[in-house]
Amino acid sequence: MRDRASSLLIVVPVGAAALGAVYLLTGQWPWVPLAGVILLIGLRDYFLPVRYTVDEHGAHARYVLHTRRRDWSRIKRVVAEANGVFFSPYVAPSRLENHRGLFCRFTDNREAVLAVVARHHTVERAESAARASSEAA
Repeated sequence: MRDRASSLLIVVPVGAAALGAVYLLTGQWPWVPLAGVILLIGLRDYFLPVRYTVDEHGAHARYVLHTRRRDWSRIKRVVAEANGVFFSPYVAPSRLENHRGLFCRFTDNREAVLAVVARHHTVERAESAARASSEAA
């Protein structure tokens, strides 16, 4: 949450403006709480705590109500980005990988996380992965 404080300064006012727009467009108050719930679900990573773990078994993201796990045997490609590491179930970039993969954010442990990942997979850098996907297109 500390790392995303500046993002919250944008997300909260934009969300409030969206709720105001819902009222202005519908003219009925009952739609506003429903829109608020939908926004909260869509932006849950900004408002609710998420705990990421990368260990000898694979990568895990523990949310408030559920856990997403990706075992090393199911991970086919790993891409290191500036803010975290992305675990994809596909060998090549795919449009589906954002829905099937798992993105784990770094805190202050980038090198430690990449060291654990390197024991199991070759880690691509985000720049080379973007270049490879643009060449394939």
